[in-house]
Order: sequence, then structure tokens, then C-alpha cells
Amino acid sequence: MLMIEQLLKEGYSLIPLKDRKPVIKWEKYQTEKATIKEIFGWFQEFGDINLGIVTGNISRLVVIVVNDKKQLAVLEGKILNLWDTCRVRSPELGYQFYYSLENGERVKSVKKLFGLKGVELKGEGSFVVAPEEVEYPSWFSQRT
Repeated sequence: MLMIEQLLKEGYSLIPLKDRKPVIKWEKYQTEKATIKEIFGWFQEFGDINLGIVTGNISRLVVIVVNDKKQLAVLEGKILNLWDTCRVRSPELGYQFYYSLENGERVKSVKKLFGLKGVELKGEGSFVVAPEEVEYPSWFSQRT
């Protein structure tokens, strides 16, 4: 419950997931945020679920998802301060790198960021699984 409150405090738009897939039609949460009542209703209705964070302007968030760790060296050459932001280990033992957007800023999602297989940019029209653990002290206050 503490993580849900913190995610909402950060202003993230949340959706319910099972096996990393939405269990509802989630498109409306790209433009409006679920209430705490809705979120707890999802747990009652669907049982054991995870939460997803809708990326893009609604959450002021883009995430670089690296599912192929072999691509990290190439990505480090493209984004010099890659490790200076909050990061989460992804289920595939890769990483998710979180970056804040300015209010009103829109960034499209890209399947192969910089043409790299296994590296995605999650922006408008996408989501990531909400983190359970992060690799950065005071994560919620350290996003860049």
C-alpha cells in the first residue's frame, strides 16, 4: 500500500496488470488518472495484480527499457549520463531507466531506440510495470 501511495504522490497514472498485460481497457488512463478508490477496486475485482505506470505526458515520464544487457555498452555511448538517473532491474535481468518530462512535453514510444534490438523507449501510448525495488537511494526524489 505504501508503494501505491508513493506512486500516486509522484503523479503517475496507474493501470492494473496480470503477467505484464493490462486487465482492463487502459487507453483512458493516458489522459486521466485512476483514483485510489478505482485502484483498490482493481485489487478486489482481479485479485493478485501488479500495477503498471502509464508513460508519456500523463505521468510526466519516459522509460528506457533495456532487455538485452549486451546493448548497455552501446547505449552508454549514446547517453553519456545513462546511470545518473533512477533505474530498476527488469524481469529479464535488464534495466529500466526513468526520466522525467516537462509538463506538456510529448515523446513517442520507440521499439528499437537508436536501432538497438532489445532497447525500447516507453513514451506516449505505452506503460511499464511499476517497480517493486529500485537501485537508487531516495528514488522518488532523484528522478531526472
